[in-house]
Amino acid sequence: MTRFRTAAGAFLLLAAALPAPVRAQVIEDARVLPRGWVELRGGGIYTQFNSRFGGGGEEPLGALFSTQLQPLAERLLDPILPPLQTGLTSFFTGTAAQVTNPVTPAAITGGAVQARLAGDFRRAPFTLSYGLTRRIMVGVTVPFERNGTAVTSLLLRGGDVGPNTEATTNAAILAKIDPAYAALGGGALLPVTGTPAAVELQRRALALAGDTLKLPTRPINLNDLLASPPLAALLNEEETAALTQASAATGFQLGDVEVGARIQLVNGIRGYPFADSADRRGIRSTLAVSVRLPTAPRADTLFLLVIPRNAGHFGFSADLYNDFFLARKYWVTASAGYTQTFAASVLRRPFTVDRPFPSDTAVFRSVSSHPGSRIRAAVMPRYRLTREWSVAAAYQFEHGGATTYTASDELGDVVLGPVEQTAAWTSHSFGVGASYSTIEANLQGRTPFPVEFSILYRNSFAGSGFAAHSGTIEAGGRILYQLVGRPRRPRADSAATDSARALPAPPTAPPAVTPPGERPAVTAPGEPQPTVRPPAAPPAPPTSAPPAEPTTRPAHPQPQPRPVPPPPPAPPPTSVPPPE
Repeated sequence: MTRFRTAAGAFLLLAAALPAPVRAQVIEDARVLPRGWVELRGGGIYTQFNSRFGGGGEEPLGALFSTQLQPLAERLLDPILPPLQTGLTSFFTGTAAQVTNPVTPAAITGGAVQARLAGDFRRAPFTLSYGLTRRIMVGVTVPFERNGTAVTSLLLRGGDVGPNTEATTNAAILAKIDPAYAALGGGALLPVTGTPAAVELQRRALALAGDTLKLPTRPINLNDLLASPPLAALLNEEETAALTQASAATGFQLGDVEVGARIQLVNGIRGYPFADSADRRGIRSTLAVSVRLPTAPRADTLFLLVIPRNAGHFGFSADLYNDFFLARKYWVTASAGYTQTFAASVLRRPFTVDRPFPSDTAVFRSVSSHPGSRIRAAVMPRYRLTREWSVAAAYQFEHGGATTYTASDELGDVVLGPVEQTAAWTSHSFGVGASYSTIEANLQGRTPFPVEFSILYRNSFAGSGFAAHSGTIEAGGRILYQLVGRPRRPRADSAATDSARALPAPPTAPPAVTPPGERPAVTAPGEPQPTVRPPAAPPAPPTSAPPAEPTTRPAHPQPQPRPVPPPPPAPPPTSVPPPE
């Protein structure tokens, strides 16, 4: 067992030389593992957003993508929308004198492209930590990450024309007014029911032809346009794929492993992980440093709308955690940190101004990515409801520097993808959380398992530089184990495992009792032992009177056995007189 503990401790020290505890995981504080203790942590972080904080307020995530798709939609509408506008203008002008109070509606439109997108990041870090001394803790973190972009909808917003599904019927009705209007009724598009052009068209058809038209009930969408082979032929393969873009994700991949340590600078409290009741006020401060290893993939090419993660970079981080214990149940954790990542070569799709939607078959570009540094600060007041349960509120400020791309190939400057932003950004978020811990109870011997679970929800409420307006849910747990310093168990007695063959026991016999004053009999080996019966016990002396009852009776007296009266005394011997 000792060898196993020594080997396990050596393995943990070797692992500490490779990677280390990740920075803030869920509800973080300035604690450091006691010497010889091991901590295994795991959790999940889910971030989702569909808008960003731009220069003029919030901007949808798909704003740039919508702008890039608008020329494609106009190219599909050009063969069918202008003829419809010409036909409506001719109809309203030619029939104006035949109806009362004629109205000339405004020009029709096919609508603007609106791409509703939602991005999400998912991260599952697993951390193994070891208390090297009472003030130094080392460990290893292996994260798995996934990012995706969901296409909620891709449609034409604000259009007032729809597909004419009753072209033959509508052409016959308008031909009653004038055969020249039959082409208007038999066209591919007509105004949607309820729009100003549809109301006026329907009013004049009823007044002049005595019948109503079968007008569209919904606006036209991009799928209606692409369903027409002559219209679909106006786009190339990459442009058609962009207009039919679906949700996609990368799948979970290994992220950048982090290596580091925690060094406790000040510990002015007693108790772990919280201050005990005898020492309610104090300060605990810890410095966390880590090195980031470029173990994540460096390619952001899996799908068109991928949001780069800035993964695959070497870097380092430093964070300072401070716990201010103000009362027995109330304390505040304040932290600040800095992260710097270095340039790395990454693979990207060859986005250009003339080719904004490169396909999967395109030759990827190798460019140099230079992420900006990050600074952060957080304040988290916490309150203990019970010995195990506590609640927390959290405010976090974070700022990221601008990211730059450089390339040395013949394609020129690096063009960003439809959902990518590289400007410097700032974000402010607020959250609430709760945690359940049995660590303190385990150290006091009241529970066998030292575990802790926590959950935190944060929402960014302000920002700039296209920072994500996101909501984040963080959940995690940790379990502790004392690897070194546990009391050794006593070794089992090995005498019972003697290899000698045990002889059968002799037949049982009543124990020999030697009367008082006599010497014990000695019997030769092999002879039966003599049986000596014990002497009869002397008769008990007669009792003159029953014992007196106690003066104080118990609260719940037990039933006493009925006393047995003593035997009557023997009569005195009678003497016989001698004969005379």
